Amino acid sequence: MNQRKLYGSPDRLEFPEKRIGGWWERISWDQAISEIGAKVKSLRAEHGADPTKMYVGTAAGFSMLQPIFAQGFMQGLGSKSIYGSASQLGRSR
Repeated sequence: MNQRKLYGSPDRLEFPEKRIGGWWERISWDQAISEIGAKVKSLRAEHGADPTKMYVGTAAGFSMLQPIFAQGFMQGLGSKSIYGSASQLGRSR
């Protein structure tokens, strides 16, 4: 799928949604950011920063800015656990 089809897709989300019960409801950006921030803060307080991990797949890995922003986000959390497709090692049996 090319970028134009991806960004022009009628299935593309253009606003945050929250699952409430069995349904998805539209919420504001302020509410989404606030609730996500509170959840991340709570998880860090309970488990520390390093259990938060990020895997950057091949498609995102070819973007120039995505790895920079991903690394900045993870550094902001205090986690050193960021992986990419090139960091995966095979196991010999």
